[in-house]
Amino acid sequence: MASESNTPAGGPHEHPATLIVANAQLSWLDTGLPYSLDFEDTYHSSEGAQAESRYLFLDGNRLTQRWHQAHASAGDFADYFSVAELGFGCGLNFLETLQRWTNTHNKPRRLHYVAFEKHPLTHADLARALEQWPDLAPYSAQLLRQYPEHSAGCHRLYFGNGVTLDLHYGDALQRISTLSRSQETTIDAWYLDGFSPALNPSLWNLEIARAMALHSKEGTTATSYSVAGSARRALIEAGFSVTKRAGFGKKRHSLSAVFKKPALDSPARFGANTPFSFRANAVEISRNLPASVQPKNVTNHTDATKSGYDALVIGAGLAGCSTAIALSRRGLAVKLIDSAPRPMSGASGIPQLALRPRLFRSAEGGARFFLNAYSTARRFYAQLDASGQAIKNAWHPTGVVQLLGALNKKQSLSPELASALYDARVVRPVNAAAASALAGLEVTEGGWYFEGAGWLDPHALAQNLFTVEPRIVQQFGTEITSLSAEAADATAGKAKRWTATDSRGNRYQAATVVLCNSHAIDSLAPDLGLRLNTARGQASLIKAETESAALRCVVSGARSVFPAHNGAHLIAASYRTGSDSLATRERNALDDEQNLAGVAAVFSAPLCMAQNGAAAPFVTQEPNEGQSLVAIRSAGEDFLPVVGRAPAVEAIVADLAALRRNAKAEIPTETAYQEGLFVNVGHGSNGVATCPLSAEYLASLICREPLPLDAAEAELISPVRFIVRDIKKQTR
Repeated sequence: MASESNTPAGGPHEHPATLIVANAQLSWLDTGLPYSLDFEDTYHSSEGAQAESRYLFLDGNRLTQRWHQAHASAGDFADYFSVAELGFGCGLNFLETLQRWTNTHNKPRRLHYVAFEKHPLTHADLARALEQWPDLAPYSAQLLRQYPEHSAGCHRLYFGNGVTLDLHYGDALQRISTLSRSQETTIDAWYLDGFSPALNPSLWNLEIARAMALHSKEGTTATSYSVAGSARRALIEAGFSVTKRAGFGKKRHSLSAVFKKPALDSPARFGANTPFSFRANAVEISRNLPASVQPKNVTNHTDATKSGYDALVIGAGLAGCSTAIALSRRGLAVKLIDSAPRPMSGASGIPQLALRPRLFRSAEGGARFFLNAYSTARRFYAQLDASGQAIKNAWHPTGVVQLLGALNKKQSLSPELASALYDARVVRPVNAAAASALAGLEVTEGGWYFEGAGWLDPHALAQNLFTVEPRIVQQFGTEITSLSAEAADATAGKAKRWTATDSRGNRYQAATVVLCNSHAIDSLAPDLGLRLNTARGQASLIKAETESAALRCVVSGARSVFPAHNGAHLIAASYRTGSDSLATRERNALDDEQNLAGVAAVFSAPLCMAQNGAAAPFVTQEPNEGQSLVAIRSAGEDFLPVVGRAPAVEAIVADLAALRRNAKAEIPTETAYQEGLFVNVGHGSNGVATCPLSAEYLASLICREPLPLDAAEAELISPVRFIVRDIKKQTR
């Protein structure tokens, strides 16, 4: 049983004014049971917590039988099963489900577990609680390696064997009500395991039951230890058929429910909070989702059959590589294509990339998206496979010091505002002395310290990336010159397929194409209505000397300076726009000089001999093979990535014509997208943080899973946003 609290005063569809969640306050009974000081109750039964979990939730929802049935089914959902839990607590129900899943044969390929928790345990408390169940130790270790102990929002954890866990921290009603999903996404089984209705009535009311119904389908089950009248009446009114079942231990009864009455046929079931980004035609969606396709054992790109793929990913920078991995994890046969000779050769190929969250002055969409992206990226780079192994020498969690002078006016935060918005374990203010101690060298001013941040070596990542997903077929040195679509033939049972043609005339076919080719996207899909700003950035390398080698973390000021790596410090980066700057990929001596000058604003003493006026060369070495010091980056004109379904522009303009007359007009429940075509571009200089989450979002959208973004976050990065703005301004 886990904790929840009352709905925020602003209502379930509004986000709270903070990104902080309060951890659970515990004491420990002599029996070893964790006891909630907030709700004055234990987290689980003293009569055998594991046996209770299996009886009430796993067996009560008939999981094993339903997994066997789903495996034997020929329908679109045969490869997927979803469980949602109200009250994550110690994670026992999840771990028992994971163990059952692991030990079950003849099951779907994927299990998606969604849990809602208002007051998550600290990492230390969770570790202590899990010691009670030694038989779950292998699964507990996986959870503890990834466990997020703070910050509101959705935290996606990957467990291998087809298992994904979404931990939603925040008020349950608010989180469920704003939970974004694709048209076909539903929950198969609900675990109702919050503290009792008497102690925590907000988790058992009609609003919660209706929110559950919105994400259920006919046959969705729900079970609980509680048979309180308020809970039963709420579920019945929301469309569930409720019965009593024998209870566990000393309890006489437990609750069992089946959803019988969908509120309304889709798409109206989404509710008013569902944005246009998800309201695509249901028929179109069903055609572009190859989730039921069994993995194809394609091992290399020399295979004669170039149509044997579920998805083509075009572009092998961070966006493309993370997208390919996310799709492959779900069992799709993926082909990754790039014109460069190796992955991470473009803007992703700078020798060192800093990972830290962007700071905002409010807790609205941008702040929530970037904090979610940051935490997702940390887990992605730290654990790229199910065994918990990181890519060797790629991720360096050194922390990042960001000086106050590096923040623009929109990002400048008072310590008071920062403390109200962000958990101190994410970012905390530091004075010059503290910042210097953290950095290992004396810096010129104080600022902010990101404890869990660090830097990524994309070269090391590229060298080992696909060992974690060997099924991905890589093809480099191949320039895709055109992209065309073959219309679906419903009478023949054929879905729409896309054909990508390279410069040598070779053709590659798949039902799904994801364009991750940054500023080159217009060469393949010129009519998407996207507006990307492109800039040239240049980094520099200086020789690491005895004194400078003391630098322990990334320090970001007028320029970002990285700890020594391969005998040199990286300084990043210049920023130039305009056709003349973008036309050249060669290093510019002036940019090197400006980068060096920027270091003087970061450190109190010269970092290197070149700053002392010595004759030592400034740039001491070239980057490793496949890396670059010059990059062309693109970002949405609002400095946000552009991720989602590719819009059918003319149809959308027609659908949203009412916005020309009234910018607040209700948006139609359906709008048009190009079936099977997706985009993942515009990450700018934030790609190291935003690419892993964007990839997960797209993979979940394609494979009909619960989405790791809430509706507002997804709206923020939707490719359709530019078209909507144009219509409102009457420029389209």
